[in-house]
Amino acid sequence: MQKLFDKILSIKNKYKSNIVFDTRYLKKNDIFIGIKSLKNDGSLFFQDAINKKASLVIINNPNAYHQNIFQIVNINKFILNFCKFLLSQYKGRIIAITGSVGKTTIKENIFNILKKNNFLVSKSYKNFNNKLGLQFSIPVIKQ
Repeated sequence: MQKLFDKILSIKNKYKSNIVFDTRYLKKNDIFIGIKSLKNDGSLFFQDAINKKASLVIINNPNAYHQNIFQIVNINKFILNFCKFLLSQYKGRIIAITGSVGKTTIKENIFNILKKNNFLVSKSYKNFNNKLGLQFSIPVIKQ
């Protein structure tokens, strides 16, 4: 799995690619991960990802064949392991905000204050504060 993680980071650095879970938002060279939900199975949309020139397609669909497709038995476990990998590579500091009201506002304010004071900062994408959003939040900086 380490090779796949390295490949993802390499693609993200080379093409400034995004990780996308919905092929409607996929752009050329993005990385598509097909997630199964109660309503849909993202792995069934692999051909849309290939047609849109995804640089990497990570799915659980044994009927899908293409040079850019990686078959993963358990997508949720893969995402969890990828997040652990990202956190292990991350050398920055993390500010966690908890509470029941105002977390996003506080997050945005802290981000803007630090950025205006010339700190290299990133923040969670929208309010994706879960395992799907984590890979958007951790900056991929090539050392």
